[in-house]
Amino acid sequence: VNVSNVTITGADNCGGLGNQFLGTIRYCTTSATIDDGDSIGGLIGSVLSGGTPTIEYCTFTGIIGSTTDPTNSRGGLVGTISNDGAIVRKCYSAPSSATASAGFGGIIGKISGIDSVTTPSNLEINELAFVGPLSSNPADEYGGGIIGVVDGSSSITVNNAYVDVTSVSLNNGGVIGSVYSSTINFTELYSEYAGPDGNDYGRIVGNATSGSTLNYSYGIYYNAAPIGHEDASATEN
Repeated sequence: VNVSNVTITGADNCGGLGNQFLGTIRYCTTSATIDDGDSIGGLIGSVLSGGTPTIEYCTFTGIIGSTTDPTNSRGGLVGTISNDGAIVRKCYSAPSSATASAGFGGIIGKISGIDSVTTPSNLEINELAFVGPLSSNPADEYGGGIIGVVDGSSSITVNNAYVDVTSVSLNNGGVIGSVYSSTINFTELYSEYAGPDGNDYGRIVGNATSGSTLNYSYGIYYNAAPIGHEDASATEN
């Protein structure tokens, strides 16, 4: 399936194929233009709780435009995931241009409320890649090559991610834009990030707030400091 000649703007919970999703999508390509709105994605707006919704072998090659609200969740494929059984794997994002915001991710805009500390989570974020530009609007917000925001005291694992980012602003993360009081486990990660004027910034995470924990396992590569802005009480292992 090829989703093309689609512009998504001014609406919430909206995607090129549908809004709220619990099914399976495979082998789709979207070149949609994603502008203003919350929980919007090139394919799906929101992945809700229940079942094992799956998105795999999908590609985003569209445009991420600006937004009037920098907290809006916007993703190349999915706007928001709040399902601890969801699967997003073997997907690729290569936007022709991307104006990032606090809720922008090249593949997933936001992951929220995935608590695998008290309840085992089956959320699978695996074999994802982002290649392309990131700019920030406004300049003090954080977008990410793979995921824009992880919040809601979530605990997730990002496995086998590849990012090659060229950024024209400081405040972005190669893999994740912002982590808010959540735990991220990284395994098998490659991040090549070129920041403004050749300076590198936030190769893995752009911003990690108080109460956040970032765990790095085997197979981790990044070309300079992994975190752009880190709260004093955030933890790296």
